[in-house]
Formats: sequence, C-alpha cells, structure tokens
Amino acid sequence: MRTLWGRLATDPAQRQRALSLDTVSESTVFALGPAVGGVLISDTSAPSALASCVALVLVGFGALGAALRRSAIELQPTAGNATARSPWGPLRVPGFAAVLLVVLSSGCALAVEEIAAVASWGAGVTGWLLALCSVGGALGGLAYGRHAWRLTPASRLALLAASATVCLALPALITAVPVAAFALLSLGVCSDTLLITSFLLLDSTVPTDAQLEAGTWVSTSYNVGLAAGSAFAGALLDQAGTDAVFALAAGTASAGALVAAVAAHGSAPASEAAGAGEVAAR
Repeated sequence: MRTLWGRLATDPAQRQRALSLDTVSESTVFALGPAVGGVLISDTSAPSALASCVALVLVGFGALGAALRRSAIELQPTAGNATARSPWGPLRVPGFAAVLLVVLSSGCALAVEEIAAVASWGAGVTGWLLALCSVGGALGGLAYGRHAWRLTPASRLALLAASATVCLALPALITAVPVAAFALLSLGVCSDTLLITSFLLLDSTVPTDAQLEAGTWVSTSYNVGLAAGSAFAGALLDQAGTDAVFALAAGTASAGALVAAVAAHGSAPASEAAGAGEVAAR
C-alpha cells in the first residue's frame, strides 16, 4: 500500500498526507489492539480472540487484493530497468543503504527501550507507556502530514533520528515513570514520522520500478531491528541490569542519527545544510 500511495497521489503534498494517514492508522491499531484483545479474552476466551484476528486478516487482505485488481497501476518491475534487473536491486541507489540503517536502528532502539521499561516498572506500567508511544505516533503523523516542510526528506530524517535519540536518553538519565511517559510519547512522534520520511525518500531517490522492493527492504529492516533489539536487550539485562539496557537504547538511536546526519550532509548542498542546521537549532 505504501508503494501505491506514491503512485496514486497527484503531488508530493498529497503523497505526504497519504503516508502520514497510513502510519496514523497503524499507530491507532497498536494503541487500541491490545485493549480490544484484553476485553475479548476477559469476556469470551483466548481462542475467540484469536478467531477474531483470523477474521480481520481475511477481511483486510481480501479488501487489499480486490483493490489491487481494480487498480490500473503496474507494480511489477519492467525488463528494461537496470535497478530492477540487478541482484542488488535498490541497494545500488546512493543513500538507500543509509536509510535502511537508520530505520534498523530506530526499530532496534524501540525494542530495547521496551525491554528496559518492563524490567524497571513491570508489564502493567509499560503497557500504558507503550500506549502513549502509539498515541504520540498518531498525533505526530497527523501533524506531519499537514505541515509544509522546508527541509528535504534527507534533512528531516537526520533531524528526527537526532530527536529520537534525545527521547531515549531521558529515561537513561532519569529512570522515573513521568519522565518515561513524556519520553515515550515524544518517541512515538519521532519514530512514526521517521518511517513516513523514509518512504518519502524512496519516492525521490529510487526508480519507480524498484520502489516496491525498496519499500519491502524498509519494512523488513524495521522488523529485523525490533527482533534484534529484543534479543540483545534480554541478554544484556541478564548480564548488566536495566541501566545498561537504557543506555543501549540511547546508543543505538545515536548511531542511526549519526548515519542519517552523514547521509543528509552528503546529499544536500552547503546552503541547504546550513538552513537545516538553523531550523534544528530553533
């Protein structure tokens, strides 16, 4: 669907709003889904809740398939496209690997923070904190979609990655629930808009016939980051405790921010980089 938004939208502003609403929908699902699942389990049973998941998947994928059949947009790569023919695909596009690393670090840092929060405050408190993260993502996506940005997507990606690092550093420095609530609400804003910006970058850098594969790379990188972050955080928690896990989340995000900053500097003219620095300072 995120590939289709880039082709169905008539202009960049409409594409930005479509991708923002896409991400807002996903954040809303993550905020409400666990609550709805808990109600279903308490009022009926766990198998009934799982059956509801099956029904939702069938309805959702059925609707998507019907929409794709009605669409006149061609999603398959053409034989004449060098990027589509290459075994490396969109990885050959300059700057695309950097985007994947930023997205990977974002997912990894979020998963590490989640493990640290459960270890520090328990599953009950962490559930509310993660719900705040999803709320922040929905609010941030709505605001992001409506704003007319002066910065390029590459500069925005660097700024959002740096902001996410600050959000993750707060609980590492002050392990208090109110601080974590503010930090995770803000982290949701940064993380979700970072994903929106990543897909906007694909539209401007990756050839049209390779965008479907490129979008899959981005989504996969985020999910791999989530999985790797959970695994590393669990192992580190056993060895060094929660403070080290909080520090790992902030360190992982800072590595992604550094990659994004280097990539943005390499892709922007000097005057544009100066303007990005001025906006970031304000």
